Amino acid sequence: MRWARRPDPEVAFYETRLKHPSGAVKVGDVILVRIKMKKIDPEPRELTLEQIPKVQSALLSLETENRANLSTEAYNTT
Repeated sequence: MRWARRPDPEVAFYETRLKHPSGAVKVGDVILVRIKMKKIDPEPRELTLEQIPKVQSALLSLETENRANLSTEAYNTT
């Protein structure tokens, strides 16, 4: 679980890592998973954790010569 960590805006994500999955999830948590490889044998299955990202973004395109706004796009999902 190299990507998992407790949120801390003061520390870069690559500087802290959880050593055990129990640091990110606990018994009873509902999580989204995907089957990594479909096998003929039903057990055991290899799963990957999935996450639906929360995204906020914007794109602004300007003409450098006259500073005209060519395009403005905004996207927000939660």
